[in-house]
Amino acid sequence: MERRLVLVRHARPALVGPDGTDHGRTLTEEGRRQADVVGRRLADLGWAPDLVLASDARRCRETWDGLAPHVPAPARFLRELYYADPGGILDLLAREGGEAATVMLLGHNPAQGAIVARLSGAGLFLRHAEAALLAGAGPSWRVAIAGRFRVVDMVSPG
Repeated sequence: MERRLVLVRHARPALVGPDGTDHGRTLTEEGRRQADVVGRRLADLGWAPDLVLASDARRCRETWDGLAPHVPAPARFLRELYYADPGGILDLLAREGGEAATVMLLGHNPAQGAIVARLSGAGLFLRHAEAALLAGAGPSWRVAIAGRFRVVDMVSPG
């Protein structure tokens, strides 16, 4: 079975959250625009996920708010994805990906770029609101992520 992984970095956030924490940082107006633009592009390209696993940071929730009207899917916001290491994120994907053929991981750098490198060998750095589509194969996500993925394409808001 083909498995597609859409890695998305959150859109441009404010430097400081209203509550003074990194976790509470909101999107800027530019970030809101970026999320909407990328959501439209993902829809146009047919990158709609079956499942979204996202960091519970406010900037990721707000990025999903901009993406969701264009690529609606069930989304789970998980504290474990807030600045998690790539191995932990892939373990979570293996556990939570289920039968979904296409999963979107919405999170933070440097983990997003490290996951691309780990799965495909490609050295990509995802800027704010950029998305990378990776394709692999396996009867389960655990088997797929133990194999090799290829980078299919990238989407940028600008």
